[in-house]
Amino acid sequence: FINDEEMAPFMSTDLFGTLSQYLQRATRRGEYADRFGNIGEEITKARDEAVKQGATDIQLKAFDESVKAMEGTLGAEIDPRLKGVYSGLMTYQNLRLLPLQLFASLIDPLGIMVRGGTLGEATAAFGKGLRDLATLGKASKDDAYEIAKTIGSIDAANAHGLMSEMASSGYMPKLQRGINDKFFRWNGMELWNQRMRAQATVAAVNFIDRHMKRPTEHSARFMKELGLKKGDKLNAKNPDYVRAVNKWVDEAILRPNSAQRPVYMSDPNWMLISHLKQYTYLFQKVIVARVYHEIQHGNYTPAMALAAYVPGMMMADMAKMLLTPGSGDDNARAGWTFMDWFGHGMQRAGLFGPSQYGLEMGTDMKRGGIGIESAAGPTIQQLIQFLQGSMQGRMGLQLEKAIPGYNIIKPAGSGGGGQSTAPATH
Repeated sequence: FINDEEMAPFMSTDLFGTLSQYLQRATRRGEYADRFGNIGEEITKARDEAVKQGATDIQLKAFDESVKAMEGTLGAEIDPRLKGVYSGLMTYQNLRLLPLQLFASLIDPLGIMVRGGTLGEATAAFGKGLRDLATLGKASKDDAYEIAKTIGSIDAANAHGLMSEMASSGYMPKLQRGINDKFFRWNGMELWNQRMRAQATVAAVNFIDRHMKRPTEHSARFMKELGLKKGDKLNAKNPDYVRAVNKWVDEAILRPNSAQRPVYMSDPNWMLISHLKQYTYLFQKVIVARVYHEIQHGNYTPAMALAAYVPGMMMADMAKMLLTPGSGDDNARAGWTFMDWFGHGMQRAGLFGPSQYGLEMGTDMKRGGIGIESAAGPTIQQLIQFLQGSMQGRMGLQLEKAIPGYNIIKPAGSGGGGQSTAPATH
């Protein structure tokens, strides 16, 4: 037997963390068995059926990788030490690039309108988000928060991890994940995202109530898409209602989901390449797809809400320049025309989806790059810039830009020149 002294270094003293981990895994295991069988028999059955119907090897490979991505086992063979190095580099890039990420997220309330909420609900979300930031969260525990907690659209387990996962990876080691969680609390993103989800929950409740009691030409379709029907009980005791509200919220305020992002983004071997790209894909898959879906059914209201993303992002970037002089390429932007700002706003808002990276290749080359910097991820982008800086005699500038938070602390008007290191979107 191993005595207590020898076992102690390998034991955790975090009682609540350990209990939370046990409960989370037990719940996940139970839900998995309920839906797919104890060892995934339903998944195997579906795969066998696909083989019978003539699925190709490529299709079967895509199926297998998609299942692994959603199970969280894709790339499980990666060396833990390499995974730790990747996670450390991603954490460093977050600290370097995202102190001011909140400005890019000020347009999030528009997602409520795209999903079918009202202008008043989006405005309320924006106003209460600013209030929460001003009071450092002291005003956040209101009715909207309690409703969201009851429904499950926010909870203690995920409230402080969504932004970390969005900007990093769901498979980071404990140390790096802890640093990221604290960072996104510090820069206001966790508080902002929690408030947006709380307000979106209220909007979802109102949306369902509105279309159940005062139906329009689209109401029956809306309810069918949410899995509801006339006569359903609209309260938290009805699991169908709870699922409908959570689905609506997830389609209004983006959250990481392995079922929505490309498979490779769930593979830790590709962590550095996929870093900071989740938002672009999720925006295309959820927000833009919703607008297109509604247009097909003759509903153009979400398209008008989508159009507001561009001026919204333009104003957010201008506000960031005014409030944090030196935080962007101020010298270059000083001579921008309206069309320059408009084009920049369209790219920053994410309206181009994954094709954004093609546009950024052109921008990289225009700025003297080789065209792959933005698409390769911030770590490889920075490495390329270091190499270019050493050849051009500008290594001092690159070393300055390598300091976490340089975008905040650098002298106003210094600009920085060269290629931008900021992520294209959130």
